[in-house]
Amino acid sequence: MTAISSDLVDSHVAVKGAATNGDKANGHAKVSGTESRAAEAREPGDASTSQKPHRVLLVGGAYAGVAAVLTLLDGADGKLATGEPPLPRLRKRIEVTLIDERDGFFHAVGTPLAHVAQASVSPMWLRYQSISRLQRDDVRIVHGRVSSVHPENLCVSFSDLDNDGKDTTLEYDFLILASGLARQWPSIPKANSFDEYVDDALKHISHIRNAKCETVAVIGGGAVGIEFASEIKHFHQHNRVVLIHSRDKLLSNEPLPELFQIQAEKLLDGEGVEVIFNQRASVVETDGVSTITLADGRKIEAGYVFHATSGYKPNTQMLPREAVDEEGYVFVDQHMNLTCPMVNARRHYACGDICRWSGIKRAGPAMVMGRVAATNVFHQLIHAEHLEHNEPFEVVADPDSADHFDPAALKKPSSPAVYPQVPPTMALAVGKQAITYQPHVGVVWGSDQCAEVFGHDLGWTNSLRYLGILNERA
Repeated sequence: MTAISSDLVDSHVAVKGAATNGDKANGHAKVSGTESRAAEAREPGDASTSQKPHRVLLVGGAYAGVAAVLTLLDGADGKLATGEPPLPRLRKRIEVTLIDERDGFFHAVGTPLAHVAQASVSPMWLRYQSISRLQRDDVRIVHGRVSSVHPENLCVSFSDLDNDGKDTTLEYDFLILASGLARQWPSIPKANSFDEYVDDALKHISHIRNAKCETVAVIGGGAVGIEFASEIKHFHQHNRVVLIHSRDKLLSNEPLPELFQIQAEKLLDGEGVEVIFNQRASVVETDGVSTITLADGRKIEAGYVFHATSGYKPNTQMLPREAVDEEGYVFVDQHMNLTCPMVNARRHYACGDICRWSGIKRAGPAMVMGRVAATNVFHQLIHAEHLEHNEPFEVVADPDSADHFDPAALKKPSSPAVYPQVPPTMALAVGKQAITYQPHVGVVWGSDQCAEVFGHDLGWTNSLRYLGILNERA
């Protein structure tokens, strides 16, 4: 069984693999070379390319993408923990390329803190050059924006943001897409560089701190609106904070128990946030003061208005249309492998929020998806090398390692990693308290929940610890 898990993922989620034999793992163990002539020319097992490195390209450097990169590096170093005996090392070198529009890994879960509390701005953005585990010869970080994926030719087209946006093409053997969701500022940074991000965030905080009328209005009662409203009131207590929602309950678009919605309202009230239900709002700004007119005719004057009603969509416009559903989410199977009838589909993976998968979009599951996708790419690379040398694909333990050697494992076939269907779960920070929901536990709230799930930085420390880079920043 290939087991991959995380403390950040709800305890009922078991990521596992069913035992398979050799080249029958639903297409995941054996790399097909019959899908196109281009694919045949690049078949990893082809002797004509035996001296070329394995080229794995990742698009997107958020939770899923960073988890996938680090998992591939663990595999290259012989440290890939899959619940099996250690996988053999690759015979050929692996080249891992990450393309991302940003110059670092931003903690999106922490945005309500980063864009409200000045002391939290800089720590929430970890530049790639500061992650010591990425400073190695087999890793390349490209600052770019991918415009299209060409699966038939195994390459992507992208704008090189460090070269005046020059159109560039990059080839790969395997692609892992982790491009995330497109959201609107200020629920996510609009900047692609650390310095610009800091400048934008500090200006945003200044607008909140110096709001005329000492009133800040948040429009939208989803998770983003709730967390921003509570953080604004906590760090800028001189301001009146009003949350305006068009429905009769908070989190009305989420598949959550009514108790969760009711308790979220109570926690907001305890923080001193005023909540107005069943009202749509129109906003007109004049000389730094916004007049908010509610549907029932009431008017509220605010010095700053935060819109938390804008939706989000997956960043998948670069993929062929057959790869995504009508909303843009990628069709994947439990191995995070694309399932559409696309050329070379078995060489393409997706992970994180862009996947058409069950459950509520969250950072913890995204990181586990990234590990699953990267683990299965590594499995394919190992299998391809074994095919090249006419060897069976079996997990062979290192006989020189007393800790790992198990004679029974010498004939044990490896199995691909699996990410299961998951039920809706949620964790929401409201000031110094948090409210969580898991189907097998129910709705739980309190300050202890906040300390356990979010800590002092909305889960940033927990995320870095899970990824193994908490103490590896240069």
